[in-house]
Amino acid sequence: MSKSIQVGIDHILSRAFYYWRKTLLYQFLSSVIYFSILLIVILFFAEKYGILDEYIRIINTYNNDRVQLQEDLIKLSQTSEYLHLALIILGVKAFLFPLQIGLLHIYRKIDLKEKYTASDLFIGYSGVNFFIFAGYYLFWYMLFSYGAPFVFLSVLWVLLTLFSAPLIFFMKQPLFRTIGINLKVMRVYFIPVIVCLLFSLVFRYSGALVFGVGILLTYFFSTAVVYSLYQTLFKEVRE
Repeated sequence: MSKSIQVGIDHILSRAFYYWRKTLLYQFLSSVIYFSILLIVILFFAEKYGILDEYIRIINTYNNDRVQLQEDLIKLSQTSEYLHLALIILGVKAFLFPLQIGLLHIYRKIDLKEKYTASDLFIGYSGVNFFIFAGYYLFWYMLFSYGAPFVFLSVLWVLLTLFSAPLIFFMKQPLFRTIGINLKVMRVYFIPVIVCLLFSLVFRYSGALVFGVGILLTYFFSTAVVYSLYQTLFKEVRE
């Protein structure tokens, strides 16, 4: 990390949009793969465990009693079947996380002015990469879920691991060392990072307003923002 870096929020976001526009096809492909696999697995196991039928029954018997509806949904979420489904969903999300590594790899190729293809999107599944990043996601989510009841802790964990994936992938840094590096970055560039992240989240989910399908193009925009921040703050590849 360079101490002399002048961080411009407009520059970071403009670069993020540049990466995003250059890879719209791969943004779409990543989202289709992600949501298709996730929804298929959820529907299959929700039906297998009877959760879907129970949920439909609860909704059909809803008679404007919101308290009763909430109680019924809480009871459903406390069943062993629901817990099994939640664990399966976690496993699927861990399996899909390496897709984001593929996008980071493509952004790097753009910076290096190298050709990139659809196969680059799956570099996160190559060799030990899959085990590294699927395992990373499981570890990340485990600690995130513990802090979820306390908003501050969950946000803190996100910030302390914001650049962990690119640091592990590009610089081969150990996970726990990346946490220290993230902390140093946040101490110096907290405001620009927060502003860029908030904007990325708004834009990411704004795609759902475009007939619902726009999110297939915007869902992974936050990955472009993280990469743009990474390139600006760490200057591993100079333009």
